[in-house]
Amino acid sequence: MDLFRQPVTVGEISEICDENSGKTIREFAEIFFLVEPDFDEKEFLRQEKARHLSKVTNRQTIDRMGLAISDFCNFGCTHCIHFQPSSNNGTMLPVYQKPDKQLNMDWETAKKCIDRYVALIKKQGHKHCKIHFGNAEPLFNWSVIKKILQYCENINELTFEFVINTNLALMTREIACK
Repeated sequence: MDLFRQPVTVGEISEICDENSGKTIREFAEIFFLVEPDFDEKEFLRQEKARHLSKVTNRQTIDRMGLAISDFCNFGCTHCIHFQPSSNNGTMLPVYQKPDKQLNMDWETAKKCIDRYVALIKKQGHKHCKIHFGNAEPLFNWSVIKKILQYCENINELTFEFVINTNLALMTREIACK
């Protein structure tokens, strides 16, 4: 890796590499570790984002589903994006503002979301699903998360990957072992 701290030529790489230097260079280029000197990363990323958003908008691709499973948090950190009002223009709230009431997604809504997501995944010919449990503190709605995990276990033709954003304060052995 030290070789690439400064710009080097293909010839210099060839002298140092034990293997086929062309293969090494191609592998580094494929992961954008090596780029041409005039490569505009910002423009490349802008184009990739636009392509991806176009596919999502046209329902040509979907790779994950996020479920706002709970609207309540036991910490309420002032820096948390969940508790920032949409009209704050990026400024931090001076004090934690609790929601008026705790809102949790019910099982029927979660099941409808999963069924629609699974249908889209199958329509695209994919076999792997990613479900993200987010929003404030999802573990406040563990009973629904548990039902979702059990429901997805019974969808045999697909594999599932689950991700959760949590502060871990409500973590129990039961939850950790599921």
